[in-house]
Amino acid sequence: MLDQLSTTRFRRVLRPLLSKIHALNDLYSKNPLVFDFDISQVDINHRCNAQQQRQTRQTRPSKLRKLEEEPIPDFYDPKSADDRLRSLRLFISPELYKSYTELFHIVKSILCLLKPEKQQHAWKLSSRCAFEIGKEMAESTRTTYYRLNNVSLFDPSLVSESIREINEELYEDLDDWMREEMEPACVTDNYTRELFAGYIVRLIVIHSQTTLYMFVPVLMHWLQLQGAFLHQLGAFLGDEYFRFPHVSTTNVEELNGLAFGDMLLVFWSLYAVNYWAPFMNARVLLEMVAHKISFGVFGELEVVLGLRGGYYREQVYCIYQYDKNTNIIVMMMVNIMQHARKKLASYEEAYGHFKEIYRLVLEVVRNWLPYYNRRFRDNRVMFESIAQLRGYMMPKLEILCDQGDQYMKLYVNSKGFFRTVDVIGCYCTMPDNKPNISSVDKVAKVAVKLGFDNTDFLYWLHEDT
Repeated sequence: MLDQLSTTRFRRVLRPLLSKIHALNDLYSKNPLVFDFDISQVDINHRCNAQQQRQTRQTRPSKLRKLEEEPIPDFYDPKSADDRLRSLRLFISPELYKSYTELFHIVKSILCLLKPEKQQHAWKLSSRCAFEIGKEMAESTRTTYYRLNNVSLFDPSLVSESIREINEELYEDLDDWMREEMEPACVTDNYTRELFAGYIVRLIVIHSQTTLYMFVPVLMHWLQLQGAFLHQLGAFLGDEYFRFPHVSTTNVEELNGLAFGDMLLVFWSLYAVNYWAPFMNARVLLEMVAHKISFGVFGELEVVLGLRGGYYREQVYCIYQYDKNTNIIVMMMVNIMQHARKKLASYEEAYGHFKEIYRLVLEVVRNWLPYYNRRFRDNRVMFESIAQLRGYMMPKLEILCDQGDQYMKLYVNSKGFFRTVDVIGCYCTMPDNKPNISSVDKVAKVAVKLGFDNTDFLYWLHEDT
């Protein structure tokens, strides 16, 4: 089947896909609201309360009247890729649903051309090498990007100064790539199937943060049900999709001319109902979750979805405890630092704000220190970050403490907490430089409450006292 798929033919079958993607990009540039996913329709209790699910659906009677002719499949447990696509109708606009349906047909037809005649296909090192080259082909070709594709077609002089140098380094289209004598030739000549597959995957992922975010799960579902070659391609697509744009070194937003949508809201709203479970294994989750932490998104979703406060932070801490990935803890601390800096208009507002920051940093430390290991990466970063937060908070709390008992209590608790973490930090990073400790028993008591009841630490603490 693939023997006849030359670069010229691939370009021909690829043309409808590029045309459809850029049509969606054009619509996104004019009316991004068409691409909104209605997170308010997500039913957190769908498994145990079918009646509530029906009531939720009835909040859009006008939409339901249009859809009554064909039952809507279960959004939370679709049996097929077609069901997954149809189930989106309650959450996305009719225009976007129609476009996704057309796009699904186009992509399937192209991928079926790439499918080997023999179902058994081994992804050897050479196959993966070709796949990676194909991804690079997509990322380094002007036709991939909405803005650059437009200016190339109409007026190349309109390329902005900020990306002119990058634009000049990109290939015009696939023909330019394939005319190059790419090395190793044994890969590019004998593995065109994998080369073109990498191109397709990267092309779709590049546009996932603007127009194709909810289309990709439909495609992944379909790929999972195919033969060995396409099944593995679905796994590769999932890896790329969930880690993009965090691992990308290309300024896709600038080249595309379109700002990314706020996909964190969609990701975490669907995470709460296990929507991603069929596509995301533990390794992928651990690799990308640190990049998806946002206290602002967490708070907003907990209100919209009716979840208890702190639900998403608990989920993140559980993921951390599974593999002790300190990147997660560091990003939680980064969010606290960002959240702490805020203009405050009154003593009451300041008290509420710093009480929340104290609670958040206490929460981080209680989920970090019990699992502490000297071999953990970023330990010093964590201690230094907490010291920076102390330097920001304590002078302000010292001013506030004159306002009454609750202000004084917050000041005293915060001072004891920060002092204890400082001492623990000295023990963990510079044990030979033991600081002067005015009250060893108080430090020991707070350390035990924080979960750092290491026997060696307590001995070190009381040594020479």
